[in-house]
Amino acid sequence: DEGQCAASSQNTATARPMPKEPFILEICAGSARVTSCLQALGLHASFGVDHKKHRNSGRVLVADLTTGEGQALCWSWIQSPSCMGIFCAPPCGTCSRARRIPITLPNLRKIAGPQPLRTPLMPDGVTKMSWLIRRRVQSANTLYAFITKVVLYCLNLNLIFVIENPRSSLYWRTSFFAPLRRLLQYTAHQACAYGSERPKWTVLAHNTLSLSSLSKTCPGLSRTHKHKPWGVVTGPDQTRTFSTAEEAAYPMQLAYAIAFGITQELISLGWQPPPWELAPPDTVSFHYLRSIVGVQPKASRMPPLLSEFLTCHACPHSC
Repeated sequence: DEGQCAASSQNTATARPMPKEPFILEICAGSARVTSCLQALGLHASFGVDHKKHRNSGRVLVADLTTGEGQALCWSWIQSPSCMGIFCAPPCGTCSRARRIPITLPNLRKIAGPQPLRTPLMPDGVTKMSWLIRRRVQSANTLYAFITKVVLYCLNLNLIFVIENPRSSLYWRTSFFAPLRRLLQYTAHQACAYGSERPKWTVLAHNTLSLSSLSKTCPGLSRTHKHKPWGVVTGPDQTRTFSTAEEAAYPMQLAYAIAFGITQELISLGWQPPPWELAPPDTVSFHYLRSIVGVQPKASRMPPLLSEFLTCHACPHSC
């Protein structure tokens, strides 16, 4: 059993020496906000990998990890002497329990939700699916199997590893995650405690001590803390989409808190960060976080509060 082999060899494995320029690899990076925050905290060589580069994302290299070629390329990065850890957020679209929930349209009419592709009794995939949907589930399973191999490799070398998924995701019940179940620690939090507008529960499965404190929950509804509804929502361009799509990217405060926890773990392993860059989450401003992850506000029609010039003088020549 791979899991037992990993657990038994952890004590005998030789930890990777701390390189001069360590990096963290973000697998299934999406917007790569964690990567951007890691770079801002001194891990400048960190980067993400995904099957495509998303708009306004951080540093991402493209590799399809459901193919042998993509996995081989990713292994070359993981096996680099400078790689000191992995942060991974495998896509949970096929594992979502929300697929079985009826959808309430803006006119309050209810319709059936998308077909459930997995169930608690069949977490690796239901039996009745169209050919196209089955290919989608198989691709996800290929990725899950790859992630398990990567985790076992990292555990054997005492490298940092973090897996993120919704608390209700059926990913945690799949046979692919089963070898890791007793090898990792678990920390749950609600996204609205870190700046999100919905109280989404998320779990981090990891092998660190520093991320155990990332367990904030909703502070409670109030005049200053409100939640957006779930279901079908209408975007600014009047297109309708599922509210879960709006929660795909991490809130900026959460991405920074995760990155800060990873840097703290690296410090315990011997990394010496640039002291002027290691700012704790409670000390950074919202505008600073926006600049880190590349999310800039839309141009304002209001004039600047401060003039560009101290004084203005009329030209002595009528030019």
